[in-house]
Amino acid sequence: MEWQPLGWLAVALYAAAEGVSIVALVRRGRGYAAPVLIGAGLLLQFVFLEHTARALHSVPYRTFGGSMTLFGWMLGVSYLALLFRHRERAIGPFLVPFVVVFSAAGLLIPMQGTAPASETHGALFALHVTFAMLGYAAFTFSFV
Repeated sequence: MEWQPLGWLAVALYAAAEGVSIVALVRRGRGYAAPVLIGAGLLLQFVFLEHTARALHSVPYRTFGGSMTLFGWMLGVSYLALLFRHRERAIGPFLVPFVVVFSAAGLLIPMQGTAPASETHGALFALHVTFAMLGYAAFTFSFV
């Protein structure tokens, strides 16, 4: 896919955010660059997911790689929401590696789409799967 470099750039930004988060945790600093890096990575990964969905003519999580990439993106969005709501930065060094791993793994798995089944059409199904993946992101937060 011609948009895959956007996904890898997002993974690189997540990895840089992880480094900044670790340094901020060790040095007891604020680490204000980490949320900016995460936000930039989320924006790039969203563009990648959007173009993937357009190429598949379906939701990006119809493929396994797309599911993993979307899960990594949702973890990043959930982390930013936690960060802005509670100003909790200490979870970053422990959660961002999951974002990096799932986003990178999703990019490494080929995204060859098959014809969607008739049961997987419609906005209600898309909403259901999206909220289910968001629930898995919440379970990951509980784990961390």
